[in-house]
Amino acid sequence: MKRISFICLLLSFILLLSAFAGCQKADIGEDESHSESVLFSLTKKELEKYSIVVPEGCDDSVFTIADQLGEKIKDITGKKTEIRIDLVVDGSDTYYIDNYEILLGYVNRPEAKQLYTSVRENDSGYAMVGKKIIIIGRNYTALKSSYNSFFRNVLYEADSKDVLLCEGMQKITSAEYAYNEFKLNGVSIEQYKIIYPSVNSLKEKSVAASMVAYILSRTGYTLTAESDKSEPSLYEIQIGATNRVSTQLVTERDNAGFGDNKSYIAPTQNGVWISGSTQLSIFASASKFYERIEVTNGM
Repeated sequence: MKRISFICLLLSFILLLSAFAGCQKADIGEDESHSESVLFSLTKKELEKYSIVVPEGCDDSVFTIADQLGEKIKDITGKKTEIRIDLVVDGSDTYYIDNYEILLGYVNRPEAKQLYTSVRENDSGYAMVGKKIIIIGRNYTALKSSYNSFFRNVLYEADSKDVLLCEGMQKITSAEYAYNEFKLNGVSIEQYKIIYPSVNSLKEKSVAASMVAYILSRTGYTLTAESDKSEPSLYEIQIGATNRVSTQLVTERDNAGFGDNKSYIAPTQNGVWISGSTQLSIFASASKFYERIEVTNGM
């Protein structure tokens, strides 16, 4: 009986040690062969320091989830959790960035923006980036699912846990999409931006908006559409006569018999060019682009 008790005690110690070790990482530099840095660990005590941050302009449903989360945290810590929007104003005591934040939804914070580059429309889950806790959700359904997952896996039975969450940990569930992989010129589509001309751009902006909607519906990725006044990106889908289309490409298009009501699609050095002289023809070019995607099943 004593032997069994000793073994149980030993196993408990090993599990505790494993939990602690899970929040550590080696940080060995050229001149620091014996140094080690410890990753941040979220404990009940640390949880007291956190506020909940929601996107500016979000609807009441997000605040409802924030209120529910705040009540759960109050049950654990005994302290009320502040709820703030993600607006930042220099010198403000209300609109500021804190070290200890729970980011609820697509919040305007660098940590969230980086994580969301690989998060699609209906994906759900949570992650800890530095000291920031990110509960993801591009829409209400995904956010609610993420909150439920965070509650079950992190907050539930918090009184019996030494560590609730560690820096670098994440649990993200990918939803099913028509195209789970979609590459343009060998590059995954979420790395692209859609660019339209900044001058006389009504028809191009309309095509850009329809393309954002099309790609979102097929892949779950929300691409950014910007005018050609924006900084150049690594990968771009050009719509119409942007200032980034080379003279050589324009000449090649014209030599191919381009004219009124003619559609034209061509690869560029960093993406694709979708061209048309009229609103009808530029929409026809975009439609041909979509047809090619459908034929190749998104590849």
